[in-house]
Amino acid sequence: MGQETAFEYTVRTRQKTDETYTILVEQAPGHWIAQIRLPDGSFWTMNRFDPKSPALPKQWVGATPAAAADYAARILTNYFANEGMEVLRRRYLLEATS
Repeated sequence: MGQETAFEYTVRTRQKTDETYTILVEQAPGHWIAQIRLPDGSFWTMNRFDPKSPALPKQWVGATPAAAADYAARILTNYFANEGMEVLRRRYLLEATS
């Protein structure tokens, strides 16, 4: 199984442009991993706020796909608030059986 889209956020930036951020989940042995895809197609990296960290995609881990995605969503929505972005639309895309 590959990556599955869990959440999709459309936000309006301070510059009044709309951007879409996506949270993807993927199953790993014994847990689930979530990653945030940025509007330019790249991933949120570990060095985003700490230049000394490696430029590897940041991962959030949970026991279920919803738990991993929710943890990443909390980080992402805090980022939106801190940057003065307005959430226009939030879509939950995981199946109810996940």
